[in-house]
Amino acid sequence: MDTLLHFGALYKSISSNPEWWRYFTSIFIHIGFEHLFFNSIGLFIFAPPLEKMLGKWMYMLFYLGSGFAGNAFSQWLHTTGYIAAGASGAIFGIYAAYLYMALFRKDLVDQDSKKTILIIFIIGIVYSLVTPHVNIYAHIGGAIGGFVLLWLMEKRIALK
Repeated sequence: MDTLLHFGALYKSISSNPEWWRYFTSIFIHIGFEHLFFNSIGLFIFAPPLEKMLGKWMYMLFYLGSGFAGNAFSQWLHTTGYIAAGASGAIFGIYAAYLYMALFRKDLVDQDSKKTILIIFIIGIVYSLVTPHVNIYAHIGGAIGGFVLLWLMEKRIALK
């Protein structure tokens, strides 16, 4: 636990509030190989097409914004002390970006891909609910953040 805190994990305690930068650094820290492995798979599959659509700088803002939103939501809703690390909030933001496109930009997502997106999103939420020690608040917050961020970004750039 000390190692996670030393390297920038997010935490909540009764006696203090975390430094602002932990809302970002915790996105890049993982708790064990399995955690890193499954987050990496999600990024490897879903991030490149979204980055291509947004461009690298907008994608970077999107990714960090989604991760921040997940961590802020988690910090707000947790009522007890906890420690958190991982990219899951940002990854759920990516999933939500695809969900946004499936719902509102049907020109970008075919019918079969829409079904796949919905299934992956639903499985991700159910998995978050039934698996112990998974930060459901970060997942939901990241998804809300990603959905809203893509909506805002779409107003400023032309998705293609």
